[in-house]
Amino acid sequence: MLKKILIIEDHRELASQMRTYLERGGYGVETAGSYYDALDKLDIGCDLALLDINLPDKDGYHLIERGKQKDVRVIITMVKNDESFIVKAFDQGGGRLF
Repeated sequence: MLKKILIIEDHRELASQMRTYLERGGYGVETAGSYYDALDKLDIGCDLALLDINLPDKDGYHLIERGKQKDVRVIITMVKNDESFIVKAFDQGGGRLF
């Protein structure tokens, strides 16, 4: 059972909307707006990460591997529908939320 979800999204309004819906569903939610903030919060722990690959300070692909090391499931959320981005995300071990 999922208890804590980490939203890794640099667009504050979108992250806020996602947080609101998930909290209404009874989930504990943390947000991170950058790669380095997400690293810290992944180390603290969560059950699931919703990851925007396109972060302002570093791409999020490395966070997929970090999540796997911490036994965190990662779902990729991205605006780009570019096949190379999608393949790279799957190769790193992420899933995609359509």
